[in-house]
This record gives sequence, structure tokens and C-alpha cells, in this order.
Amino acid sequence: MKKPHEIVNMVFVKLAWRNLARRKGYALLNIAGLAVGLVSFLLIMQYIVFERSYDTFHTRGEDLYRVAFDWGETDYTGNNSSRYAGNVPAMGPVLKEELSTVEAYTRFVPVNIIKAYTTITHRVNDRIRYNASAENGFYADSAFLQLFSFPIQHGDRYPLAQPYTIALTQAFAAKIFGTAAPEEILGQTLEIDNSERARYTVTALLQDIPANSHIQFDYLISFATIQTAQLDANKYWSQFYTYVRSTPQAGNSLLTADTKPLLHKLYGDDHHISIFFQPLRDIHLHSRLREELSAGISSQHLLFLTVIAYAIIAMAWVNYVNMFLSGSLERANEIGIKKILGSTRAHLVVQFLAESVVIHIVSVALSVLILLLIHPSVEAWLGIDLPMPFAEDMRYTWITGLSIVAGCAVTGLYPALLVSAQPIQALGARLARSSHGTGMKAGLVYFQFVVAFVVVSSAVIVGRQVRFMKHADLGIDLDNRIVVRSPGTTDSTYAGSVQAYKAHLQAYPFIRSVSFASAVPGMKLNESGYARRIDGPSIDDNNVFKLEVDQDFLRTYGVQLLAGRPFSDAFSTEAEAVIINEATLSILKFSTPAEALHQRIRWRRQEYEVVGVCTNYNHQYLQTIVEPLVLCYNPTPGGFATLQVKPGYDAAAIDGAKRALAALFPDAPFEYEFIKTSYDKQYAVIDRFETAVQAFAAIAVVIACAGLFALAAHHVQYRTREIAVRKVFGARTAQVVTWLTARYVRIVLISAALGSVVTFYAMQQWLQNFAFAITPGVVDFGGPLVALLGITLAAVAYPCIIASWKNPARTLAHR
Repeated sequence: MKKPHEIVNMVFVKLAWRNLARRKGYALLNIAGLAVGLVSFLLIMQYIVFERSYDTFHTRGEDLYRVAFDWGETDYTGNNSSRYAGNVPAMGPVLKEELSTVEAYTRFVPVNIIKAYTTITHRVNDRIRYNASAENGFYADSAFLQLFSFPIQHGDRYPLAQPYTIALTQAFAAKIFGTAAPEEILGQTLEIDNSERARYTVTALLQDIPANSHIQFDYLISFATIQTAQLDANKYWSQFYTYVRSTPQAGNSLLTADTKPLLHKLYGDDHHISIFFQPLRDIHLHSRLREELSAGISSQHLLFLTVIAYAIIAMAWVNYVNMFLSGSLERANEIGIKKILGSTRAHLVVQFLAESVVIHIVSVALSVLILLLIHPSVEAWLGIDLPMPFAEDMRYTWITGLSIVAGCAVTGLYPALLVSAQPIQALGARLARSSHGTGMKAGLVYFQFVVAFVVVSSAVIVGRQVRFMKHADLGIDLDNRIVVRSPGTTDSTYAGSVQAYKAHLQAYPFIRSVSFASAVPGMKLNESGYARRIDGPSIDDNNVFKLEVDQDFLRTYGVQLLAGRPFSDAFSTEAEAVIINEATLSILKFSTPAEALHQRIRWRRQEYEVVGVCTNYNHQYLQTIVEPLVLCYNPTPGGFATLQVKPGYDAAAIDGAKRALAALFPDAPFEYEFIKTSYDKQYAVIDRFETAVQAFAAIAVVIACAGLFALAAHHVQYRTREIAVRKVFGARTAQVVTWLTARYVRIVLISAALGSVVTFYAMQQWLQNFAFAITPGVVDFGGPLVALLGITLAAVAYPCIIASWKNPARTLAHR
């Protein structure tokens, strides 16, 4: 038998359901608004939790640190830009020896730093079963898999202990070996072609790397394969990554460790070098060093998305409160009569709270269903594997659940308490016009439109920054350029075959120019080192990147020379010649390009003569500064061939390049890409951010205007008698509509003024992440203002026009 309080609760639930069923339009509008807000909130929170989960899966991850390197120099812009994610090979052993808090260390280096181009080949009985480029790998020492939690699924416990061994992820192994069983893969040999041909034994299969790891790879080659005493002692090649694990009792002491003695041991007294430690779990969100292993996301991005998430769900709840207060006129007599007949305030509060609970339960169920349905599409759009909602991270469940419960309680209790407060006001239907109710509604509407304006204007600025980066003058021409990977092998016949390959390509009438280089725009530069003038003023050593190119590189990419000449095979001493860019010109203290000509400089241990000075061009995207660069001559550099093609002949050029490569390098895989497409891939993260902000800006506007439409309809209902009186005294329809919509125009204008301040500050902070950025202007705020005004007028005009068309005589007679 049910207890009395259970019967009472069931009565309230049934009554709430009956009231909502009687007012279907009100209920559906509330459910739809809350569902849209909740889906947006859940999506954003799911993404934020994923981004904040980076590198949290490692055992003892709180004790892992990356050792970053600072050359202690300023760039040509005057800023300190010499902080690198990489380090020198000699640093790891010295750290272990000198710091008692360092328990272990590991070193690894990307394969494309050691070799410009790498292919992996699998042969069975001299027949090629797999042959493709493979650059997403590391040379890693045996401690790598002990420090990091990348589980070994099959194979040796220490798979990288011996030279010429390789460990594959399961996904990459499936590409090479198909459906072969693990025991059939282990012990197989793979050929890796570049400067030499060698066979590598597969010693382990690793679990696929989680998406939320800033270290991503397909395979690991043992560091012992390239390790020499000379390499171990190298203290200037800062493109090796060093990570350490502190002792359990060390805590965060490494962050403040005194590293001067160990640096003195390596470099003596005459240096500006320093190192610093970065907690592993902070790298993805807080590290913006040069040569990062992967593109992180700014913590400001996540903060901005968090604000948007809570702002959107708050707007949905504001709509609910506003529509409740606006609809109180329809239920004023019901409320007043119930109180006069003996209903307590508590009973009324429970009744309205029951309606709120029913609406929220239906909205939450609908939003979760929508989220599950769109989850695969969201994953495909983001290009990452997001965990299913509520499946893996309890923080996500708790944050979402508590937010929804809090919203339900506030949006249910507040209007219920307000409406049930004064029975005489309720009977007189004057609550909606009381100062407290009117002020609250106005404040909530202002909040909605401030949020909508901030999100829309931010979306405009983000979009303009992205378009600026994609369409800015890069100093190079990327249109109609196709990049073909060079053959991996570099045996004694390589140089002659590459020259023949180039001549074959240049013979096609639809190919205007062909150039070979060790890297192409959009790629990381593989080599860097100290550069200084041999004769001239005394200056500090400066880190400068090197790019090997042939004589046609500048012409193929349209890079302009400021002084000097391009490379030419007519000069026998061209191997000792370099062309420098403006950034290198500045840090080497040359006052003009002409002054630099025929001067000798030292890069690492090699001396070169400057034969030309070219303009700065953005080898990488505009979020980073233009790197100091020296172009060195190599008629056949391993890496990439760039084809400048006549417009409309892309297919013919690709087919011709494929045929020529097959004829001269029959074992080489043919892989090509349009350089413009590959360059724009650098903007993938910011593109997703832009799309997300724009999508949620649209949702914010829809939620705000849906609530405004309902509010306007109720506002017109309150003013029915006044509208009729104005019509009787000669007011025209246009005058009535203008009078009714004026308050909403005022709301938008004031909201835009307040929102502009918030947007300007927030976007100024965000734009500081870019080396090349726009300046927010009038158009970035004027455009959203005009758009919001137009949408607002469209939303409120319909009920206003309908009300103004009514016959005033019938309205007054009815009243």
C-alpha cells in the first residue's frame, strides 16, 4: 500500500503532465529549447573533457617531464623565440648523472630528422607486398616503453634493446601484413630505404596509440641503430626529445631544480643556454614551443568553449524562466483561486517544480538520444575518437548531472516562488507587470542577447583570422603546384636517375618547372644549427634552419631575390654557396642585402659564401614567425619534387610523373599531393575551432530569438487593449509595430554595447597566440549588430503585425 506522501507526489506529477498536455505549444517550445541547449552543452563538455585528458593514461604520469631547451637568444623581431621542445642528445645522460631526483630518462628523435625521406618495404620471396612512405616514426631508446604506458601486446619485453629492431603499432602492422597473426608477424624483416638498405626485425606489436596522446607514432626503431659515441656527446643538435621520470618523493622539485652545474659541465661558462622541465600532462594545453611533436590546443580555446557551453545552457534555462513568467497571466486566476481555496505556497511550489522536472526529464532524454545519434558524425568531423558520453570519464557524468540538477532546481523554484508569493496580485493578473517580475524578465533578456552578441562577434573575428591566414601573401606561390615524393633509395645510381627523372618531367609541355628539395612548404624543417659570421661584428651564435634545394627552387615557388643570384650548376663551388632569407640577414647583423653578398658564414661546422638574399616566406603557417633560414645547394636532395603545372593539366602531370617514376625507380611508391592542400592541413585545429564557434553562435542566436518570439507574443497579449486604443485614435499599423518593437531594438543595442567590450578583450587575448594576426575593427562588431537586429525584428514583427491588424472595436468590446 502506497504511503500518503507517495500518493500526493503522484498527484502532482499527473497534474503537471495534464497541465503541460493542455498547453502543448508552451511545453514543446520549452522542451525543444532545453534539448538544443543541453545537446550543445553535452557536446562541448565531451570535447573539453577529451582535450583535458591528454597524457593522463601513463602510469606515474605525474612524475614524467619533458626537458625543453632554450638557446637564450632573441629572434629578429626582438622576442625570445629560442625555446624548443627538443633537446640535445647529450642532455639525458648528464641529467641522470647530475640530478638525484631524476630516476630515469629516455631519448627519441623523429625518423625524418635523421633521414629526409623514409620508405618501408616488405618482401615475400623477392616480391614486394608492401611499399610506402613511412615518416611517422621515432628512433627511440630501450627506456621509451618503460617510461611511457604504450602497452606491448605481443613480442619482447624490451623490443628496442638491439640495433636494427623495430616495434609496430597494431594498426600499422595490419597495413603491412594484412590479417596475419601476431606470431606470424614477429620475427619478420622490413627494409627501410634511404641512404642505405638495411633489414629491421619486427620484435613487438604495440597497442594503438590513444588519440589523447601528444606523442603519436606508427613504429619505433631502436635508438641503438644510429647511436654512436659522437652522437651521445653531441650538445648542439637540439632536435632530439628528452623525457625524464622523477623519483616518487621528488614531487614538483624538478620544476625549480638548479641546472646551472650540469650546463656548466656541458658548455662551460661562455653560453646563454638553459633548460626547463614541463610536466607531461601540461604539454598539450600549455606548451607552445618550437618543434612541438603535435599541435596542441590553447587552454584559452577550452576556456572560451567552456564559457560558451554554460552560456548556451543558461540561455535555454533563461528562456524557460521568461516563458514561465510571461505565461503567468494565463494561469493567474488558477493560482489565485487555489490559494484562496486553501492551497499553501508549498503546494504551489511543488506543482510548478513538478512541471519543471517533467520538462527537464523529457529534455534530457531527448538530448541524450540526439547526442548518441550524432556521435559518429561528430567524431568524423573532429577527426578524433571521442569516448562515448557517460562511458569513461566520471567527471563528465558528475559535471553534467550536477549542472542539470542545479538548472532544474533554480528554473523551477525561482518562478514558482515568485508567482506563489502574493495571491491578490495573482488574481488581479498583475504579476507579469510588477516591478520585480518585469525587471527580472528584462535582465534575463539582456543576458541572452549579450551572450548571443559575444558569441556571434567572436565567430566573425575567428573566421576573419582564419581567412586572413589562408589568403595572406606567404611570399611563395602554392597554386598549381604538385608535390611528388622522391624515391627512397640513394645508392650510387640515385643522382643520375633523379636528374633523368627531372629531365623527363621538364620535357612535358604542361609542366612549367620542376624542383627538388629536402622539405616543402608546410613541412617541419629537418635541420637546424648555430650560424655566425666569420668576418664582421662579434655576435652570439643563432639557431638557423637549413633547407637543401636545387637550382630551380626559387623559380618554382616564386620566391623573390632581394640581392645576388639563384643557384646554378654552372659554378663548380656551388656546394659552398648559400642563399639566406631576411630573418637570417637580420640576426647576422647585415644592414642591407647587398652587404651580405660574398660574405662568409659558418653554419654548424661548415663554411659557406652568401650568394643571394631572398625575401622572407612562410615555410610554415602564420601562427609562427618566419624562421631564419639558409638555402644550401644540392642538385639531387632526397625528399620531394615540386611540379609547377599549367592550369587545367593536373591529371596529365600526375600521370606523366607516375610513368616517369615507374620507369626509373620501379620499386619506389608513387605518392603525390597538391601543395596548397597539404599546406592548409596545418590549419586543421583552428578550422575545427572556427566551425565549432560558428555552429554554437547560430544555436545561441536561435535560442535567444525563440525566447524573444515567445516573449513578444506574450508582451503583445498584455498590450492588446492599449493597441486597440491607439488604433481608435488613428495610429497606423506601421506606427503600432514600431512602438511595439522599439523596446527590442533598445535591448539589442544595449546588449551589443556591453558585448563589444567583452568580445574585444577576449579576442585580443586569443589573437596573441598568432605571430600574424588581424586587428578587430568596426566591421567585426557592426556586422553582428546588424544581423542580430534583423533577426530580432523578424522574430518579434510577426506577433506585433498580427496584433495591429485586429479590429480594435471587437477587442475593446471583449475587454
